[in-house]
Order: sequence, then C-alpha cells, then structure tokens
Amino acid sequence: MSSATPSPPSLGFLLKRAQHAFRTRLDDALRSLGLTAPQFAVPSLSETAATPSLLIARWIVLLSLLSAVGLLIFRLAIARPLLRRVPESSLRAASVALAVACGVALVSTLVYVDLATAEFAQLSAFDLGKLVPLMRASAFGRGYVDLAIIEALLCVAAAIAVRLDDPRRELRSVAALMAITGALAAAAAALLVPGLAGHAGQYTPRGVSLGLDWLHLLTAGLWIGGLIGVTVIAFAASSTRRVACMVVVVPRFSRVAFLSVLGLIASGTIAAIIRLPTLHSLWQTGYGQALIVKIGLLLLALLLAAVNLLRTKPRLEAVERRPGLGEPTTRVLRRLVGGEVFLVVGAIFVAGIMSSLAPPPKSLAEIGTATAKVGPGPVAKTIKHGPYELHVGVAPNRAARFNAFSVKLTKNGKPVSNADVQAKFTQLDMDMPQQTYKLKERRPSFYSQPNLPSLVMVGDWGLDFTISPPGEAPFDVLLIDKARG
Repeated sequence: MSSATPSPPSLGFLLKRAQHAFRTRLDDALRSLGLTAPQFAVPSLSETAATPSLLIARWIVLLSLLSAVGLLIFRLAIARPLLRRVPESSLRAASVALAVACGVALVSTLVYVDLATAEFAQLSAFDLGKLVPLMRASAFGRGYVDLAIIEALLCVAAAIAVRLDDPRRELRSVAALMAITGALAAAAAALLVPGLAGHAGQYTPRGVSLGLDWLHLLTAGLWIGGLIGVTVIAFAASSTRRVACMVVVVPRFSRVAFLSVLGLIASGTIAAIIRLPTLHSLWQTGYGQALIVKIGLLLLALLLAAVNLLRTKPRLEAVERRPGLGEPTTRVLRRLVGGEVFLVVGAIFVAGIMSSLAPPPKSLAEIGTATAKVGPGPVAKTIKHGPYELHVGVAPNRAARFNAFSVKLTKNGKPVSNADVQAKFTQLDMDMPQQTYKLKERRPSFYSQPNLPSLVMVGDWGLDFTISPPGEAPFDVLLIDKARG
C-alpha cells in the first residue's frame, strides 16, 4: 500500500514562521537587557531577483504586452483608412502581428510566473503540481496571474473587435464600437497591472504614481506597436502598392508617435523626480544607472523618429506631385524604422532590468552629507567636529546580529560627561523604518549600548549620532557603514 505524500508548506508560510521565530527570540533577548524591541518589519523575500532567465522572461512579457496594445490601436485606428484609399491593399499583416503579440504576451506571462515561483521556492520549473498552488502566495504572483487572465480576455476581445471592424466602411457599426470598447478596456487594465505589482505601487501619492506608470507604458506601446505595424504593412505590400500604403499610414502614425514621445518623456521625467530622492542617486545607484541607459536609448530612437517626422513624412506627402520621391523615401523609411525598433526594444529590456532593481530609498535625501565611511568589519573611527572629538566603535558590525555601539566624547581633549547621545540607523539600500536608540553613559565620557539589533540586513547603513552636550547646542555626525553577514 502506498501512503499519500504530504504537500510541502507554502513559501509564504515558511517566511512567516521564520519571521515569528526571529521576532520571539529578539523580544526575549531585549527584555533580558531592559530594552524595547524596535518597531520595524523584517524584510521579506520577493520574486524580483535579476537572474538572467527572469530578466529575459520579464523583457518578453513587457515587449509583447506593449506591442499587443500598440498594434491593437494601430490596426483599429491608425491604419484603418488604408483599404479605402489604396485599392488591393490589405491589413492582414497587421492583424496577424496583433494576434502573435497577444499570444506571446499570454504565454510569456505564464512562463514568467512559473520561472519566478520556481526560482524562489527552489523547485524545478516543470514541477507544476507544487508550483501552481504557490503562484498566488505573494503580491507579485497574484498580480501576474491576474495579468495573464486579463491578457486572455484581451486576446478574445481583440479578435472580436478586428473581426467585426470593416475598414471599407467609414462609419463603424454599433457592434463594432462595443467590441472596440471592450478590447481597449482590456488593454488599459493590462497596462495597469505591472505598476500595481511593481515599483509604481510603492510610492505616494499612489494614484499619481500608478497613473504615470500607466501613461508611460501606453505611450511606449503606441510607439513600438506602431513601428511594428508600419514595418509589417510595408513588408507585406506588393512593390507596386508599397509607396501608396506608406503615403497613407506613415503621416497618420507620425502624428500619433509625436504625441506618444511627448507623453513618454513627460511621464518618465515626473516619475524619475518622484522615485529619485537626490540627483546623485541617478548615477550612484544601480536603478539610476539603468535609467540613464534607458534614457540614452530612447534619445537615439527619438532622433531617428525626428528624422522620419521632419524629412520622411513631408516627402511621402509630396509623392503625388513628385512620384520619383516614393521609392527612395520608402527605402530610407524602412532603415529608420528598423533602427527605431531596435533601440526601443533595447530600452524595454533596460526597463525590465529596472523593475528588478530596488529604487533608491527616500532616506538618501534625509541623511545629509556623511562625515566618513566605515566597514565592513569592526569599526574604530575618530571623528572631529569643531572642538569635539568622537571615538566611535561598532563591533562586530555584522548584519542580523546584536552589535555593540559606543562613542567616547571629548572637547579640547577633556572628557564630556552627562551628554545626551542618540544613535539613529537608516537603511540606505531600501526603504525601511528608521531605528533610534539612546546610548547610556557607562563611565565618564563613554556612551554605549552593548547589544542592539539595529543592522537587520546586509547592505549600507547611515549611522547618525546626535550629540547634545550639557549646556551646548546639539550637533550631528553621520557615518556610512557597510554591514556584511
């Protein structure tokens, strides 16, 4: 007889149990020392590690989703007059590209959730029996599973909208309008989910942050989807009809693309102001450096788009008066559009990397200018502040352990007693609540706490000592400490 094998506990359950055990031991130890436990949440694991497989999967999800939304609008609005203005033309290529993009978006989202869950549950990606119950155990998993459901609805709604839309009729039927409304609603909902499951949902005001993220994705989708649409129509058109097709499609898309670029720049700029606490964090953090690369790629793509708008579009509009311009202009257009697609696809890949990096914490804007950098390892640092001299000690300076912090305070070489010494700890790699402790005077001019649970994770910390000498104005001394496990 075979016995049933119990299913393994979920990832969320294991994390909660580990956090509860840590918290219980911490409270007991602090009570024995007469201290109060700090009010902070132990950071939890999240499915956003930047492994190569997850980066590629995330890139495909973003690229296919944005392409699907852009191609939907391109097919239903921008390229629709083509059949009425160019005999024997076809929108079949754009419809096929839309179907492919929708299908890839749905499949890649499911694969991405599977890979991410397998990575952090330490299971095989093919062990679906154990992975499926875990996929909604986190906010990330729930968000992307919901995205897959919305993408499935988008696939169906887009197919119905394209099927009911007859481009040969200038006015759409009521059924077609209803189908288009449903497809656009599904597309709008799909663009909202990445922000809800990502960085945009972590900032206040939350509505503004999510709105900017949604607008950023929409404008990017209009750009990349339109570029793909122009490319496939030009490729599928016969040599005798290609120029005529481009004369209809390119000027209409150029106007939409221009507005999209303005929206992309505006939403990205405002979002960067919200998310970057200081200008220096633009080049001093991984998130900021990735943003610089993304901006560089988009600027290059914008340069090619400007050439299309200012040179190619007027030439195509002049083809009726000067037929000789048609074929050379179309060749240049294909090269420029190809370059734009390459650069925008690269920018979307960098955007996927950015979504896996923690944005700079707001504490970077609050800590001011550091006096010195210390760590890793035990700290024994002498710092001068006017007539005062501080001998700062941290031991063993290890993350997730109890550490001893001390300050020996002198003024003009003489001990300073009865001072108020506060130590404030700020995590500089991610947003966490600050912790503040008072160091007790153990002997004249020597202030310390022997066991503080302050460095709760590996990374960079701001150690801000506020010194209030008796009868004197208080002053601050800030150290940047690197704590290792």
